Amino acid sequence: MAARTVPPDVMQPDSPSAAGAVHAELLILAELAPLGVLDSLEQHRLGRHLREGCAFCDRALDRAWRVLDVLALATPPLSPSPGARERLRVRVALAARTRFPVIGGS
Repeated sequence: MAARTVPPDVMQPDSPSAAGAVHAELLILAELAPLGVLDSLEQHRLGRHLREGCAFCDRALDRAWRVLDVLALATPPLSPSPGARERLRVRVALAARTRFPVIGGS
């Protein structure tokens, strides 16, 4: 995970101590989660924290998902190159024949 500085005002208001620093780390995980960059341990930590009922991190996660949605809508769709499209067509055809062989075909 990339290092990031968290201003003190985003820590839980009543926890500016070591517990607040841990919470600030969980807040960063909540903000990064929609990007799919968390490893399994980070996902587990964040999930447990959210299940414990942290509304602060739940709101941060919701905001991060909304930002990602806006970015997805702002990005123009891309079409695969003709070469990529053909390679995919060949792979799908091969997979279909392997999974569903023609019985008694010529």
